[in-house]
Amino acid sequence: MMDYLYQLDVEVLQCINNAGNAVASEFMWYVTKTAPWIPFFASLLMCLADKRSVRCFGLALLLLILLVTITDQTASGLCKPLFHRLRPTHEPCLSHIVVPIHDYRGGMYGFFSSHAANTFGVATFLSLLFRRRIFAVTLFAWAILCSLSRVYLGVHYPSDILVGMLFGMFAGKLLYRFFQRACVRYAFFREERPSFPAIPFPWLPAVVFVCTCILAWLLAFIEYGSR
Repeated sequence: MMDYLYQLDVEVLQCINNAGNAVASEFMWYVTKTAPWIPFFASLLMCLADKRSVRCFGLALLLLILLVTITDQTASGLCKPLFHRLRPTHEPCLSHIVVPIHDYRGGMYGFFSSHAANTFGVATFLSLLFRRRIFAVTLFAWAILCSLSRVYLGVHYPSDILVGMLFGMFAGKLLYRFFQRACVRYAFFREERPSFPAIPFPWLPAVVFVCTCILAWLLAFIEYGSR
């Protein structure tokens, strides 16, 4: 059974890793980084800052930082050294299958993906916080794209992403529940289920997300054309 699951993992990895072309590879190379997403993070912060309470905004921001710390350290600081599962790019028997992009191979171990845990944790927490469909769609599209780029680059198996996604969503929901209880207990909100219903620019993160993807494609074409 384990051999079958591993073989399935490798087959899906190979399909994704070999699915694109040079332009797609450059695109994934850009979106897997943190720097291109800074405007997107800023747009989320702007929406978060349109608050009902300074204390509530501070608590939400503090929990976001705590969430990223928990997901990142659990994946990179605990599970990767504990399980010692080699990344596909470091696995000798996969050297003829996995194609590294820009010779990027990542660290030695890859289980489970901190990218997936971080992005899905943030997406879950903020989706529950804002409770707007456009936010949920945008946030999870961003999380899926960033996570998929890790498989495309060959530095994670699909199962690394799946476990990271599940852990991130669990952590995001858990901290949101804590946020809810804290707001009710300390009267940050008057209603029982605190949320952020009044947002002046509900489409802003979606617009910034799409613009970031378009810019990444343009940069990928430019990089490809300059060769």
